[in-house]
Amino acid sequence: MTQEYAHAYILEGKSGETRDKYIRSFAGNIICPNADEFGHACGRCPACVRVRSGTHEDLFYMNQSGKDMYRVEDAADMMERLSMRPYGEHNVGVVDNAERLSEIVQNKLLKTLEEPYPGTVIILATDNRESLLPTVRSRCVIKRVFSDGEEAEDRVNIQSLLSSWNSKTYFFKVREIIKKDLNGNEDALAFLDALETDLHDRLIGAGALPQDAVRLLNEIDEVEQTRINIKRGMNPDYALEALFLTTSHGQP
Repeated sequence: MTQEYAHAYILEGKSGETRDKYIRSFAGNIICPNADEFGHACGRCPACVRVRSGTHEDLFYMNQSGKDMYRVEDAADMMERLSMRPYGEHNVGVVDNAERLSEIVQNKLLKTLEEPYPGTVIILATDNRESLLPTVRSRCVIKRVFSDGEEAEDRVNIQSLLSSWNSKTYFFKVREIIKKDLNGNEDALAFLDALETDLHDRLIGAGALPQDAVRLLNEIDEVEQTRINIKRGMNPDYALEALFLTTSHGQP
């Protein structure tokens, strides 16, 4: 079964070698024609070799022509390239340091995010997702990349809570896991990233919209509001407990 990908992702993590490696690894997973059932690139085929070297025809980075910021023409060039038919299954466009996108340039990209070309995957890499417009963020799957290169959903404590969250677990059990395994805002926000990714995967994983698509979209909105509440100072344990109770996961 071919791995399904959203048409746009935000990779949030500190700028540097770890994030650069993650971008290449993620792009390789998307482009590799021999990816396994979990979507992991084989790492050996000619496509993987060209992705690692930055020479693959279907992988390209937005050029920054301005001194400190991207310009409108940079976005126009990228959209023109995205409109071309890929050599493989996907065109992957990367905007590194996406916090350098002005509001005007982000709005220029918005049409492509709303009506993507077939096979298009856009990756916006930034150290601060809040620098992007809400309309841009709402159209992207968000992945948080830690300094060790792990994604939020790969961390054991995050995965443990996510598993319980998605099962018919009693509220008190979930509250116990939150208090035991999560440590402050960073872990809480990482869990929300993993939860949002899981919800997006369930939306697009079957190819067609599932019957509970409206519920999933509403839960994504609740996750985003919970993230905002934590960043505004709400106790992260309380915020996650409230989220559990206000979604269908909190119903008997």
